[in-house]
Amino acid sequence: MPDPVSRPLLDWEGCLNARDVGGLPVVGGGRIRCNALLRADSFGHLTSAGVEAVRRCGASRIIDLRYSGEGQPDAPHAAPHPFAEQELYRCIPLFEPGVLGIDPQLLAKLQATGTTGEIYCASVDHNGLRIAAAVSAIALAPPGPVVVHCAEGKDRTGIVIALALAVVGVDPQHIAEDYAASAGLLASRFADELATELNPHTRETLQRRHATDPETILMLLDHLESRYAGAASYLRIHGVDDAQLLALRARLVTAE
Repeated sequence: MPDPVSRPLLDWEGCLNARDVGGLPVVGGGRIRCNALLRADSFGHLTSAGVEAVRRCGASRIIDLRYSGEGQPDAPHAAPHPFAEQELYRCIPLFEPGVLGIDPQLLAKLQATGTTGEIYCASVDHNGLRIAAAVSAIALAPPGPVVVHCAEGKDRTGIVIALALAVVGVDPQHIAEDYAASAGLLASRFADELATELNPHTRETLQRRHATDPETILMLLDHLESRYAGAASYLRIHGVDDAQLLALRARLVTAE
């Protein structure tokens, strides 16, 4: 199996976790088309050169999975989205605090004692319509590369990318390898975050949240299989029709 870090990285200055998922093999033949589905961390990190590099890539759709206000200047550690006023931009929050998402008490319990995989499984159980909307936005975008991003490009982005890859037939092990690359790419940013935190318990929690172990996404994919009969069935339950699933496959899979 290929080294997950060998996935094509994108030279978008300021973003550490920007990469192309192209090249992953599809079960039964074919591969994920290069320059079709791109994943990244927050565009608030982009320098002016990074913004220009994104423009040059010819993206037809940029899907921002952060919640309303998360990317505003007055939000902690946030910057305005450089493409927010453009037609190609879509904000599809994977969860909206206080409106949709995991019950706050359940989320607090999972964050305190649960694994990241358990948090992901709870997220797909509680946020199906939004996850389906994000995958549908990939499928129905105009011709050209589609970029999916959140804050760090690993959790919310990891869930949506995993669903999109699973439904077109990428093997779970390869999906897990792609997911696992994020922690290494984000290591310097995470090290800076840990350097300012002196509380041992908080440091331990941060280290757990920073990890992108392959087992985490495999747990999610197993959950989709056992509870929903797979990624395609899960998306259908939440409003994605067969025409959209076919469009997703046509966009992402090449026989070359």
